[in-house]
Amino acid sequence: MLSQKQNVLDVAHECYFSRIASPGLWWRVTAIALVLCGKSLGQIGSRMWKEHPTLRALMKMAVSNKFRFPTVDCDEENWEMMKKKDYEMREKVFELFDRHF
Repeated sequence: MLSQKQNVLDVAHECYFSRIASPGLWWRVTAIALVLCGKSLGQIGSRMWKEHPTLRALMKMAVSNKFRFPTVDCDEENWEMMKKKDYEMREKVFELFDRHF
């Protein structure tokens, strides 16, 4: 009985992670968010700019037509910090992936 219960939990856990880890959905939502930011600069755009660094970086890339991370306007100190954080985040994602899949 315990193994059957454990199997159900494993399947539920796998379904949960497969739903939240959908890059296609993330990019769709991000594209919609960028359109909304452009459509309502005073309300949605300014709030997203202040509160969501990923959207801010994507807005900078779209405006400058230079698609690199960190963005073009980043100074050397912030560039190093952002690259370090990006690397740390990738390591955490790989660790979670190895642990759960």
